[in-house]
Amino acid sequence: MGIVSYNQLMKRPTKLIALVSMLLMFSSCTLMGIGYRYADWLIKRRILSVVKFYSPQVDRLEESLDDYMIWHKSTMLPRYQATIDGVAKRIETLKNREVSQEEVYQFLLTTRQLYLDSLLPLSVRVTPLLAELGEEQVDRTRTLITRKLDEVKEETKYSLEQVTRELHETWRENLEDWFGELSPEQLELIKESVPVTTPMVRFARGVQRMKLFMAIFEEIPLSEKEKREKALSEFFLSWSELKTYDEWRQQTAKFMSEFLKMISPTQVLKLKKKVQKWQKTIRDMQS
Repeated sequence: MGIVSYNQLMKRPTKLIALVSMLLMFSSCTLMGIGYRYADWLIKRRILSVVKFYSPQVDRLEESLDDYMIWHKSTMLPRYQATIDGVAKRIETLKNREVSQEEVYQFLLTTRQLYLDSLLPLSVRVTPLLAELGEEQVDRTRTLITRKLDEVKEETKYSLEQVTRELHETWRENLEDWFGELSPEQLELIKESVPVTTPMVRFARGVQRMKLFMAIFEEIPLSEKEKREKALSEFFLSWSELKTYDEWRQQTAKFMSEFLKMISPTQVLKLKKKVQKWQKTIRDMQS
């Protein structure tokens, strides 16, 4: 798996563009269904890879994640279902009306909001545990986060040309998965218009977030747990700021708008069948 491909799969975490921003992260509908059934374990594993919890805290974390997944299944999955159903309806009109850059951009904002509306309730459940971290746990957590950042830092050694080539290949593979074989014009559009976020930018953002996160524990002692919890809540809430990655969203919206002008009837049919599979997958996940 290439450099950019790996980063996109690990992120976060993502319609005509929801297909890109929300669903293209997953290699198949089956994988998504399996992943959701084990989501609580996957989330716990991700948290423990960057935060040092003791065994009793891990037990409480598992209870919180069980509660979170019950909430997510009943509250968020119907919203995902409504979103993908809206995509299916929109596909029926693709032959009659172009998809504007603004429409794609607004859809990106919709999927972003789905992500935030899933993330913030999770942070509410985890924040009380984070606020309890002692000095030894804070030191270990700093080490774990630094190791994760070092993995991103390694990518900064790659040239912009290599990163761009990897990114183009990832977009081509994903678009072919959803639309079928691409035309020469579509392939050229990928080379000319796909937005590029360099590893250096991602690394810088990661470092800044780590500094803000660790500063909470350095500046607020464990004895002031309620104050810590409030600061942590504000930290996670700050992720909802629109300006982060907004330039990327604008560029991606422009690219997808141009791409969709070029799709053939065969590609529309391929897209329609793919979305129908996703509709079934999300319905099954709710059962």
